[in-house]
Amino acid sequence: MEQAKGKHRRVDSEDDDPGESSKIPANIKKKRKSQSVTPPSRAARTSQRPGRKYEMQWRLGQAPAASIRDAREESNFERVLTAISSYHQGNAAGIWKTAMLQNASEFDGNGLTEAISVSIMLAAGFIAAGQSESASQILNTTLPLARIMLLSQHPQLCFYLTEISMDTSKTVVGSLRASWKNYLAPLAVNVLGQRHPISILLQTPLTVEQKVRMRKEGQRIAHVEHIRAFGTHSYQTMLHLWYWARLTASSGDVAESIRMLENLTQAWEQVYSTNSAVSIAAIVEQARVMLASGDASVKVECILGDALRRNDVLSSGQALQPQFMDAAELRLRKSSLIFSRLAAFRCLGRLHLMRNNLGNAICCFQQALDIAESNLMEASSVRKMCKTDLAAAEMLELEQSMGGLTLTDPMSRLPPLTSIIPFSPVEKTGTR
Repeated sequence: MEQAKGKHRRVDSEDDDPGESSKIPANIKKKRKSQSVTPPSRAARTSQRPGRKYEMQWRLGQAPAASIRDAREESNFERVLTAISSYHQGNAAGIWKTAMLQNASEFDGNGLTEAISVSIMLAAGFIAAGQSESASQILNTTLPLARIMLLSQHPQLCFYLTEISMDTSKTVVGSLRASWKNYLAPLAVNVLGQRHPISILLQTPLTVEQKVRMRKEGQRIAHVEHIRAFGTHSYQTMLHLWYWARLTASSGDVAESIRMLENLTQAWEQVYSTNSAVSIAAIVEQARVMLASGDASVKVECILGDALRRNDVLSSGQALQPQFMDAAELRLRKSSLIFSRLAAFRCLGRLHLMRNNLGNAICCFQQALDIAESNLMEASSVRKMCKTDLAAAEMLELEQSMGGLTLTDPMSRLPPLTSIIPFSPVEKTGTR
């Protein structure tokens, strides 16, 4: 035992400093030397978040996946452009060619796409005027025709759906178009298939900037393809120019829109005649575009007066037989002259309203309503729109007489100018 104890003591003493142990008493504890504690650097710690190393890049707007996202967005843009071209090129060599061989005026006599686009704009006008019931009646009549419109594969279908898909405006029209597109997209997939150009056009997501670009580029491609399929002066090609001019004005380029409509009027006068239904439609649209830009000049008044004069000549049967009468001109003379006339009077009433001449404005609106009541059924959406114009103007006159009219823009009390279109809407009631 003594040997074991001695052994342990010798082992313990090997760890001690022999110089210090002889000086410090056994019953006094050895003081510890103070050590400065340096906190570990946070930068030295390894983060468990994989994306931590990209944090500063993200804050600077340089996300590592940005290039991938940009490439995907650009791919979507090119996909839609290709779909627009494919729709025209595929149908030109297939359905359109077969239809025109059987009946050259097959598409000119079919105004369903035109009528549906007019009805959607009228519905938006009623919503803006606070008449949701009238808007619902229009939509209940129009929506069931969507399937027929898609199956028609009409030349007007693609450029019309391109416009509603690329509308980025924050207006009532823009909102209704967005809802209309959302309604059509799944229907197109179900009816036409996932890979059909129309389905791709309606379903492919684009950014706001891409939609603005596509709104121009898509229509440019459509026009080139129309010329290739139908010729420069065909009704289908020229009608696309009319539509393109209208959306050009809504995009803010009023001068270019007016130039397009002036050229279109001259072209239609040369192909058909001065007193033709198609040229009247171009003239009325030019006046509407000028009014929408705030122009209430004598020139606009003269343009509307010219449109009404030509309309009177055609309506009375005094016009000479045109040098060219196709199915489109014949159809418009039968169904749309009344709507061109009403559109002109509705524009004229707004022109006087912009001049603060409420008396003349009410006269124009009253004349439009009288014509509508004499020629259209009571359930007609255009007849109701004329009645809305007149009611709003009479209310403005009443407020003015009571000294309560303080509006700087009385036009805001009427349905928007976009609700004025010189073509026939979808109306089961028809004309009298």
